[in-house]
Amino acid sequence: MRPSSHALFGNRTGMLLVGLVMLTGCGPIGSPPFEPSGSPQQASDSNPIKSLAEASPADPPSIDSSNRRSDSPVAISMQFEPDQPRAGEPFVVSLNLQIAAPFEIQAVGEPPPKIATQLEMLLPDGFTAPAAWETPLASRSFAADGHSVYQGTVTFRRTVHPHESVAPGSYMIRCRVRFQACDERRCLRPEEPLLERAVQIQPAA
Repeated sequence: MRPSSHALFGNRTGMLLVGLVMLTGCGPIGSPPFEPSGSPQQASDSNPIKSLAEASPADPPSIDSSNRRSDSPVAISMQFEPDQPRAGEPFVVSLNLQIAAPFEIQAVGEPPPKIATQLEMLLPDGFTAPAAWETPLASRSFAADGHSVYQGTVTFRRTVHPHESVAPGSYMIRCRVRFQACDERRCLRPEEPLLERAVQIQPAA
């Protein structure tokens, strides 16, 4: 028995519909494929935190020698005033500390267990420094106890007296600084850099 024309038409129509669904999927014809709202490059941080070396300030040009670690947040320089003093006339030695944020160092005289900043001066024969170091004004720490610290740029000064019998020439002044730098999360290991710089003594007046 031959199938009727109505049956053949129904079968062909059904096959056509199935093929159309297979080609287009479940969505409407012409709908774009799904894409995430953002790419990994857009989601990444465009302003990453700088490394400590990048954030640290540049070493002052006046420094002659320093044992500063490459990863230290504290740069120290030594200066004389006047730069070329005469024998028998006092001059001031200044230690300039540049402490990179967000670090701070403990102030001179802070009690244990904190590691207080300490300064030591090593002088050649014929030079004396009878007075103590002049210390900068301390700030309050961001720690809960608010102890005394140094932040930013601070300067320590001490007056040195070359005896009038000192012969004209170059003499090495050495200073050792002991400190520990801390931020809100941690404290770095203590440092004891030794700075040295030659002072040129002129003849007595």
